[in-house]
Amino acid sequence: MRIFSPVILYVSLFSLVGLCSCTTDSQRTSTLYTIPQKDTLLFTSKAFNLSLPSCKEDSNNCATVSIRWVEVQKPNVNTRTNLSNKRVIPFINSAVHKAILENLRWDVTNFQDNDSASMESLAKAFLNDYLRDRSEANNTDPIPWNCSIEVSVEHNTQHFIALRSSSYIYTGGAHPLQTTNYYVIATHNPRFLTLQDMVKDTANLRTIVEMELRRMYDIPIHHDLRNHGFMLSENSLPLTSNFAFTRNGLTLVYNPYDISPYSMGMHTIQLPYQALAGLLRRDIAQSVR
Repeated sequence: MRIFSPVILYVSLFSLVGLCSCTTDSQRTSTLYTIPQKDTLLFTSKAFNLSLPSCKEDSNNCATVSIRWVEVQKPNVNTRTNLSNKRVIPFINSAVHKAILENLRWDVTNFQDNDSASMESLAKAFLNDYLRDRSEANNTDPIPWNCSIEVSVEHNTQHFIALRSSSYIYTGGAHPLQTTNYYVIATHNPRFLTLQDMVKDTANLRTIVEMELRRMYDIPIHHDLRNHGFMLSENSLPLTSNFAFTRNGLTLVYNPYDISPYSMGMHTIQLPYQALAGLLRRDIAQSVR
């Protein structure tokens, strides 16, 4: 039995070329553009790049770190705004910085539990790990390492900001690791928002999300998800905490290894606001679009 739902899904395939020996079957991602509304924050783009000198001579004997992110601009002194800028600006900029470090820290030797490390020190440690790996490789052909991180604004409203942190890290082996993580931040009383803060019926939402996942992969309702490759403790899809409200609806992301092996790729589920009727808290329903 095929499951149908009113959900609109935007799908694009992301192919990994030349860096890995295996690919994902279903890499589902999307790029959504938003138009800032009145009293929303303004952002400026930043960049950081670091690579080994050997990259200029041999692209295979190479390790690179490329980071793109946004920072909140301080408002013009003549601009009238209702936002609590003195609190929200440092909160958001700190959240962006922490998102970058979380992606950098996980794969760098001796830095996994170092909360005081800087972007520069972690990037240098990434390059040093590559050099250490090359010295222990016994003259095997070099394989380039790459760390690419981008933190951008997914949605910018009067009441909350949704940040998107995307990373692509390859350090040899069978395949790279690509992840996407969202951070939703309240702007008037700066704090991280959870689904429970924004959705009044998460149990019903979980059911809708599972139904959409089954539709995406053509899995009948009476089939056990675990028999279709999903790594679950029971035949029930857990509701992820990795989400963002956008102009088009609710986006939820399950990264590789969250609920399935790497070969199944990233699972991105998008629910239009029509599918969320009655589920959102009243104040959120009025502010998300």
